Amino acid sequence: MDGHQFGPWNLLPDDILELLVGRNLCEIDRLHARRVCHSWRAAFARIEPPPPPPPLPLLLLPEADDDEHGLAFSCVLSGWDTHPFFLPRAARRRARCFGSCDGVWLFLAMEDGLQGDRARDHVLVNLHSFQFLDLPNVIRLDHTFPQLMKDIEIAIVSVTLSRQPTQQGCVAAGIIELPPFPIGVRPFAFWRMGDRVILPFYEDVFGDQAVEDVIYHNGYFLFLTQDEHIRVCQEPVFHDTNVDVDSILLRFEPRVDDGDAVLARYLVLCRGKVLMVVRLGCPHRRSPTSAFRVFERVDYLVVNAGVVEVLEHTWSEIDELGGRMLFLGRGCSRSYEEADGYPGMEGVYFLDDRSFRDPIFHDPDMVFDHTYHCCDNGRWSKSPFNVDRRFPERGRSKISPPIEFACITLWCKAEGRTHEVLRELYRRIPCEIDRHYARRVCHSWRAALARLEPPAPHPQVPWLLLPETNEHGLTFSCVLSECRAHRFFLPSGARRARYFGSYDGAWLFLAVDGRGAQAQDHLLVNLNNFQYLDLPNAILLHNWYEPDKLDLKKVAIVAAALSRPPTERGCVVAGIIEPFLSAHRVAFWRMGDRVISPQPAWPLPLEEVEDILHYTFNRNGREHEAFLVLTTEENVLVCEPRFHGSSVQVLSNLVRFIPRGSDGQPVLARYLVESRGEVLMVVRLGSAIQYDPSAEEFRVFERRDFNDGKFNCIWNSMSELEGRMLFVGRGCSRSYEAADGPAMEGVYFLDDRSFRDPIFHDPYEQPIFRRANRCSDNGKWLEAPFIRLDRCLPERGPSKCSPPRIET
Repeated sequence: MDGHQFGPWNLLPDDILELLVGRNLCEIDRLHARRVCHSWRAAFARIEPPPPPPPLPLLLLPEADDDEHGLAFSCVLSGWDTHPFFLPRAARRRARCFGSCDGVWLFLAMEDGLQGDRARDHVLVNLHSFQFLDLPNVIRLDHTFPQLMKDIEIAIVSVTLSRQPTQQGCVAAGIIELPPFPIGVRPFAFWRMGDRVILPFYEDVFGDQAVEDVIYHNGYFLFLTQDEHIRVCQEPVFHDTNVDVDSILLRFEPRVDDGDAVLARYLVLCRGKVLMVVRLGCPHRRSPTSAFRVFERVDYLVVNAGVVEVLEHTWSEIDELGGRMLFLGRGCSRSYEEADGYPGMEGVYFLDDRSFRDPIFHDPDMVFDHTYHCCDNGRWSKSPFNVDRRFPERGRSKISPPIEFACITLWCKAEGRTHEVLRELYRRIPCEIDRHYARRVCHSWRAALARLEPPAPHPQVPWLLLPETNEHGLTFSCVLSECRAHRFFLPSGARRARYFGSYDGAWLFLAVDGRGAQAQDHLLVNLNNFQYLDLPNAILLHNWYEPDKLDLKKVAIVAAALSRPPTERGCVVAGIIEPFLSAHRVAFWRMGDRVISPQPAWPLPLEEVEDILHYTFNRNGREHEAFLVLTTEENVLVCEPRFHGSSVQVLSNLVRFIPRGSDGQPVLARYLVESRGEVLMVVRLGSAIQYDPSAEEFRVFERRDFNDGKFNCIWNSMSELEGRMLFVGRGCSRSYEAADGPAMEGVYFLDDRSFRDPIFHDPYEQPIFRRANRCSDNGKWLEAPFIRLDRCLPERGPSKCSPPRIET
């Protein structure tokens, strides 16, 4: 592999960064791009983003019934991609969306299961601040005789506001449904923001025509009827018991029948004029919309013999959209200009609102499937003439129909050297997780990256697992992503487990709490396929008083190393164990054993165990393997276990090293690492000035043999790491080469100060025993170009579940 293919980010040319920023299609995509990795965030911080075009609406689509969010929004400029959409918990289920207004406000009708399926609570919620404003749920009828006054439950179908809902004097006009009215007839009503009851008005404005849409324009509410007339209503005057409404009906000349079925009509304000958009198609097809026609309101005076007789109104069809972008939604239609930064985006954007005519109230004795159509979504273009259904298709929804929602700034697409930019970016993303995030930035990136052959990934290096306090239990910090933490999925049963090691191939050693405060169930789990292998929970020991008798004693495993992959035949495990109320010792067993066989005694003098390592070496031209046990005296015990039935024999040899002498700093831990065919010892040192439990420095030693009349070994200090990346963890230390990818030479370490803390305790002597694993002393130690300690990993407080671990 080319060692220079992953170039440093500080050398990325500014023109490429500017092009990358310009190609972010929406604010959500830009957020995803910044979250790819730490290097991207640092690079983007140097670039001032271009000014965004005006905000465009989001198109909300209901998710599957079992989805916890309830809605997703489809982003027009993100290649019709959907982004997650957060709603407050109370609004995620059974909440019908019936409109929106600028400023991140969404109209919701939330059904209360405690009061029956027909009970509704209408609210207006702000998705930035989660401020809730109550809307009316009933209308008061017949104020002529106070004793006959009655509040009737209503369902709001569509609504528009005269101004922002938090401004004084805000008036709402809504299309509502009442239970007594015949199906298909829906009146409209007015109320002030904050009213809980709609007051009646007796102006003859209902008529016998169904209302199609409502907008607010220049101080007037405009209602579009099914006959394509407009009812113009001034802002009403509110009294204690009723509302005064002054209105006129503007009658329009009938249009020539197109021969197509009219599915819906909308009013849109565009360039200071009122437009009517007519939706055409076949109402019996699954996706019925086939075309749109756009008309402009035209007023003219009829003059007879020089005398103005009447003001006439007509709908004049627009031949070309002329760069308009029309987003349709009853009560919330919007118009935007292609010239404002949206090249090639002219058209009519629509969502499936066939359910607008379906009754909300119905006879409870009738079998009625109250679901919403959600599949007729897309964009219609007049030139070329076509309907593009690129929105994700949805089945019928029990929650809500799709709705247009204006809330977020979208970013324009820029043309440029896409292939070159993406290749340059991918060269700087060695982490496969970050590459996965890069592919998720937006639809356009996925399409472009599918055509690009990415460079070969960096050889996999260990993940550094950090305990969390959330439901996941762990995150992993990725060295290739500059120690950024990624989410880490674990089965629910393993989220409160203690981790005591790992093995190549995504194998993780777990101690899961069993019954009782101190019981442990030891497992080896594969995080790729969640295969579980049982490990021993007890050891057989000779009884002190009756040597011929064996007692079964509970153990806790604190570190483990394997001779080969655990699923291979003949796999042997060496573990550092803590028998109940005893000191740490080393034991050996075969993979699959549920009880550890009696172990032979160590060569005297007995020394405390620091680390274990499985090592393959050459002796007399033949390959041998053994377990190396490092002691606190920095000697190495070479062990070769031999199993015979239920017993084990350990061939051992204690290799003594000449003492190094004191460094003047307390030794916090020692590790064995195999690197380039040799065995290294890494020593973790603390502060020499005062007691500090945190690491301050590391020293790396290599084994040297010499003969001064007898065979001796020494630990020779290395002045340089020589391009090594050393990951230290008891039983699972690993060495990698910085030359294989980005320059990341150093010693990577995690907080293992809890290694010496007892796991078992005497419940009679210590009735109160709180064990918390320390998790804050994590980082990377560098020796060149100068010695420094980089605590680049996220810091964690004490963990009740597990200390940090290395996962290989």
